[in-house]
Amino acid sequence: MLNKALMQKYKELFDDAERAVADNPVYLNRVRESRLPIQYAELEIARTDPIENIAELKEKLDLFRQRAKELGVKDLNERNNTVEEYCELYSQRNLFHKNTNLAQGAEVNYILPANAPYDKIAAKALTDGLYGAASYNESWVGWMGKDAEFIIDLKKPQDFCSVEVDFLHNLGAWILLPKSMSCYTSTNNKDFTLMGTTEIPEDRDRPVKYVNIPVKSDKVISARYVKVKIETIGLCPSWHYGVGNPAWFFLDEVLVH
Repeated sequence: MLNKALMQKYKELFDDAERAVADNPVYLNRVRESRLPIQYAELEIARTDPIENIAELKEKLDLFRQRAKELGVKDLNERNNTVEEYCELYSQRNLFHKNTNLAQGAEVNYILPANAPYDKIAAKALTDGLYGAASYNESWVGWMGKDAEFIIDLKKPQDFCSVEVDFLHNLGAWILLPKSMSCYTSTNNKDFTLMGTTEIPEDRDRPVKYVNIPVKSDKVISARYVKVKIETIGLCPSWHYGVGNPAWFFLDEVLVH
């Protein structure tokens, strides 16, 4: 129902509807409010492929933000995420990324693979430059109740001092932050040296959000291979309504700088 042809049809129908009530501000606002979900869907679909026309997408995002503000629509969902927060994050995650990630397009080999069905896109999803959103059904690779481990092949020796992983935080879907993340480097894919470990604090915030976890070195490292190990918290903790059940964690991008 959200394929390209139908989305175009919806656009034409709403354009006709707005023209039909252009002289009646009350009716026009009702039509524009009804249109917001379609505008939201268009924004969500646009970020699932490489963005070619950033200026055009920015205009659509600005219009969505403006219409919501004019109509007094503040909340995006039932988990306290606001339209303003969504637009700000959308802009940061999708419209202003400079291609400085040394892992962009790199090969990923899994030692401890993801859970199905999130393993289907795992070969490319962590280095394709596409960021996931609050819906974890696309762009995200997920593990349930177990650790993750994978090796990124940068294809040639590169100089870097930071490895960052982008995680999803969605308590309502039992997606919590993991316990820790460790990174190792190698020149031959056999002998790995610990780059560092980051302990990840517990997060009980209710809103859905994205959390960037870095592992940094105080000196520049030259290596071709980066091994990432992510330690799960295991089961949902006592304060979570999924207590005793396996917790998920999801990631969508690995950045090497």
